[in-house]
Amino acid sequence: MQESIFLGLINNAALLLALWAIYGLVSLRSSLKSIWEKILSGIAIGSLGVAVMFSTLPFSPGVVFDTRSILLSISGLFFGLIPASIAAAMTIVFRIWQGGAGTTMGILVIITSTAIGISWRYLRKKQEKESNWIELYIFGIIVHVVMFFDSLTLPEDVFPLVFRNVAPSVMIIYPIATVALGLLFSNQLTRKKLSFDLEKSEAKYRNIVETTEEGICTFDEKGDFYFINQKYSDMTGYTLSELIERPYGDMLNMQGKMIIADKMKNRKMGLRESYELQLLTKTGELIWVNVAANPIFDEEGNFSGALAMYTDITDRVRLQEELRKSAEYYRILFQQSPHPYQALDENGCFNDVNDIWLETLGYAKAEVINNWFGDFLHNEDKKRFADQYASFLEKGEIHDLDFRMRRKNGEYIDISFDGRIGKTESGSFDQAYCLWRDVSLMRKAQMALIESEEKLRALTNYLQTAIETDRAHLAREIHDEFGQLLTGLKMDLAWCMRNNSENKKLLGRFESMNTYIDDAIKISRRLTSELRPGLLDDLGLIPAMEWYVGEFKHRSDIDCQLVCPENEPALDSSIKTTVYRIFQESLTNIARHAQATKARISLLFENNTLKLEIKDDGRGITINEINNSRSLGLLGMQERARQKGGYVEISGNTNKGTIVVAYFPLRAQYAPEELL
Repeated sequence: MQESIFLGLINNAALLLALWAIYGLVSLRSSLKSIWEKILSGIAIGSLGVAVMFSTLPFSPGVVFDTRSILLSISGLFFGLIPASIAAAMTIVFRIWQGGAGTTMGILVIITSTAIGISWRYLRKKQEKESNWIELYIFGIIVHVVMFFDSLTLPEDVFPLVFRNVAPSVMIIYPIATVALGLLFSNQLTRKKLSFDLEKSEAKYRNIVETTEEGICTFDEKGDFYFINQKYSDMTGYTLSELIERPYGDMLNMQGKMIIADKMKNRKMGLRESYELQLLTKTGELIWVNVAANPIFDEEGNFSGALAMYTDITDRVRLQEELRKSAEYYRILFQQSPHPYQALDENGCFNDVNDIWLETLGYAKAEVINNWFGDFLHNEDKKRFADQYASFLEKGEIHDLDFRMRRKNGEYIDISFDGRIGKTESGSFDQAYCLWRDVSLMRKAQMALIESEEKLRALTNYLQTAIETDRAHLAREIHDEFGQLLTGLKMDLAWCMRNNSENKKLLGRFESMNTYIDDAIKISRRLTSELRPGLLDDLGLIPAMEWYVGEFKHRSDIDCQLVCPENEPALDSSIKTTVYRIFQESLTNIARHAQATKARISLLFENNTLKLEIKDDGRGITINEINNSRSLGLLGMQERARQKGGYVEISGNTNKGTIVVAYFPLRAQYAPEELL
């Protein structure tokens, strides 16, 4: 009996160890196992359960036990629902096939042991934590206490025998065996988890190394490669095998070799550093890289190599070189500019000036930099510059500001100032780029020109006044002197005709002479009117215009309409003359050039302004004709109006006519009530 028990224990222990071996073969986590792995695991466990049921432990005659409770509870705890359920089903079928008085108890033991194992697995807070021996012992006690409750289903004559002979041994040995097997499983679980975490971590960091944008290399103590990632291979154009077999120095120019020899000494001294280097690619192209190098030491502290990370900075270096060249180019432009050029900060203080700036004003650069621009201006211009500079910062650019700038010798020059705000990549203020031009000579020329224009206008006004005076004088002379002579001749001729009425031949001569005298009177009247209409002085502007419109219609055969107010305010004689001459010149132009059939003249007095408007339906004056310096008639009208504080607007529309509008201020000419 003792020998049978011993052999049974060995067989059961071997089968339980086989269960542990199966656990070592399957995947760690159920989420990583396929359904077929679970099914196959369940079949394997079920086969072990059947084998265990063949290897019984004869505790007393007619009473045998096995370790199925340990096997199935541990399976439920560590393998999970599907494998444990399949194993339980297989052992139940086999137990039914075995038959006997203890069939019911055997089936219940299978079910309860499996259920307790599965429930324990899912009731734990975290299934993958390592189980300690106390938890496993409690687990074993519960499984086998329930098993003895299952034994209540045994026949009445068998239960007391089982309880008396088997229970003490089973309740001592089986929980301990459960603890031992559970610890093996738990240790296996821990090792598997550590192995899995290590593989996962290694895969994670390998993926980082292989997918990083930096080339990563490790070197031995001699400076030869012993690890290279794919990015370094892509960067240089060599394959990994070509790089491993190739000395690192073959990828360096002479300067690079000298740099690396010096840097390797620093690695051996334990120094970490970052530096820039040129590498020679497989195609022969030189690329710039930034190298972050770290030393590697073994456990004993001996230098064993170096780790280097390479970042391709070729584009950055090229861009920096382009920026350097661009900066140099603009620096040359800055210095060689024919105009004084300056860079100002946000407060209007000098950051830089070019040579021509210094030469023009006579200062040294040290006397200018960091000083306020306004300090170099006339005192009256400083506040205006401060206000304009604030506006300049808001608008971003400024043009044609005039200031007076002080030379070092105290002289002032007139300048014209232009500027534009420079900004950084982020859009914030960088500095203001400004230039100015010395316009002193131009200002003097402008003043001389203005003075000359004023003199010419004064002369023109004088000449026009003199002409009008002469015309008026001549008109009066013709009207008074010549008119009286003609009147006297006509009276004498009438006397002769009365006293010689019988002499037909002589009378005919007298009548012919009378006709000539009448024609001379008409001519004198026309000349008088053209030189200076008497109506203009005697009756006013409106009657003179009405008379001239009648004469114009008669001479030109152009339908002419005059629209004017009934009452004419008191006007200065010079204003009346100017308005009349513009009106007269406009109608003359219509007759000569417009090819018109109708003309309309309107005269208005409103808002202290005299407005004269002449329209026609002719071909329409062109822009070129308006701006032609040889259009003396138009220039004369504009100049006449300007001398009296007014102005003339002339516009034309092709085939729709020409419009001439003259405006004159009347505030100084008469009081407002005179317009009523």
